[in-house]
Amino acid sequence: MKKILLTGMLLLSFACIAIASDQTYSQGYINNLKSCTPYSEIFTADINTQDPNTPVIYLESKESIIGIQNEKCLTNSTVYNITTQPNGTQSKEKILTVDCKFTQEQINSISSKMQELKTNPNIQGTLQEEMAQYVKNPDVCTIINHKQSQN
Repeated sequence: MKKILLTGMLLLSFACIAIASDQTYSQGYINNLKSCTPYSEIFTADINTQDPNTPVIYLESKESIIGIQNEKCLTNSTVYNITTQPNGTQSKEKILTVDCKFTQEQINSISSKMQELKTNPNIQGTLQEEMAQYVKNPDVCTIINHKQSQN
């Protein structure tokens, strides 16, 4: 069961990456990623579900470039579930954190695909596949499923 939950959360993180890619990363993000200098962007997404009790999930993803440590570029992606309370106020619940340590070769590959995505939407699948491979590789990325750690 825990593996299914983790897989679901991974798919959710891939969806966020996909959404971020669909909106395209800003030139500032791409430039800072190439040089691995600190930078952050926030993306929001509305994901339709098949659940009549929760027909739409509202997510926010903060994508951060931390900087260089031990010759690797550190990045952080934090995904939040956004809920609106009956009184109209919104609350954020952290559901997933992905910390990655990329080599310069990996950064070059990712950033060039992000740049190309601005003019060639057909590259989106290739970028998503590459990012998914990195996220699944424990030598590159670590994943914290905050929903699972609360149980």
